[in-house]
Amino acid sequence: MKKITLLTFAMLSTFAFGEELLYRPTGTYSYSREVVLTKKRTAETLSHISTEGQARIKELKKTGFTCIRKSQKESICQKTETNFPSTPDFIQKAVDDYLKNAQFSFAGTGEPTIVFDGANTEWMVYEDVYLGSKKINVYRITKTPDGWFLSFPVSEDQGIGNMNLESNNRLGLPLTMQTKENAQTVGYFIKAIFLN
Repeated sequence: MKKITLLTFAMLSTFAFGEELLYRPTGTYSYSREVVLTKKRTAETLSHISTEGQARIKELKKTGFTCIRKSQKESICQKTETNFPSTPDFIQKAVDDYLKNAQFSFAGTGEPTIVFDGANTEWMVYEDVYLGSKKINVYRITKTPDGWFLSFPVSEDQGIGNMNLESNNRLGLPLTMQTKENAQTVGYFIKAIFLN
């Protein structure tokens, strides 16, 4: 009888208190110069009523683009790529220039409190955090099937909304970069790594 009672208590404890908080940022994280290109999206808008536009749509489709009608006269063709052997130099330089002295500091004094425990688990943490020179006093840690994330309140002065929490000493800051190459707009989705 005692074994059954203890087992039931253990199961109820797990259910009542939710997921274990494995990762929690504390201390100062500095930009490591590690930049990961996660996705590249190329888009081109063109006329589908002209002969030239129709020929270009066929050409783009042969190279992996998906095209849909945007209006009665225009189509947009897009292609997304996700496998890259390395990050191109121009992206590395742009991110290095943008983040050269960037740091994030977490006081590590606030007690995380579960605010949601379902498919995702979320903890609210009330403590001082410096995102560069901007100070906030609350953030959220979220565990999803895709990983761990930090969420911050965004304001006019503070534009960082989310970060990947990869381990206690590694954060990933998602960034986007856009270039124009002839008639195409290219969007790059990047993750800059910060280490403690």
